Amino acid sequence: MDLLQSSRTIGSWCWRQARAFEIVGSWVQPEADAEAKIQFFSHSRRKGAHAQLLSALLPAIAGSDPAEFVEPGTGDLELIGALEGASSGTTRARLAALYGVLAPREVAEIRDFLGRAQPVASMPSIRVAAAVLADEEQDLRAGAVLLSRVGG
Repeated sequence: MDLLQSSRTIGSWCWRQARAFEIVGSWVQPEADAEAKIQFFSHSRRKGAHAQLLSALLPAIAGSDPAEFVEPGTGDLELIGALEGASSGTTRARLAALYGVLAPREVAEIRDFLGRAQPVASMPSIRVAAAVLADEEQDLRAGAVLLSRVGG
């Protein structure tokens, strides 16, 4: 994976993490289920932290602004649209959008990235992606348990 391709991938992750931070964070206040409220709060905060970590990896190539890479990638608008659509729905709908749609896709993408990354050239990206992956897998497990409890 070359620098430009890696930068586009990381930039799309930054965009998606930042949007998910905003959307999932907006679910906290109106949420009635205490466990879901805590999970949404925690997951939102991690999304914000991930966006910051990932944005620090973006290069300034030939005088370009690293922020130029922060844009939706393939399928990102649909994923974020699923979160936005769940915002006005039930707790179950929000959990399903986050843990049945978004989180599995993110886990799969990061695993794919880590499988293709070249250790010498991409070590900082590998370290950050591995940390993000660990968080996402933890959130996915907790979300799956919560989703099964909420039922319906």
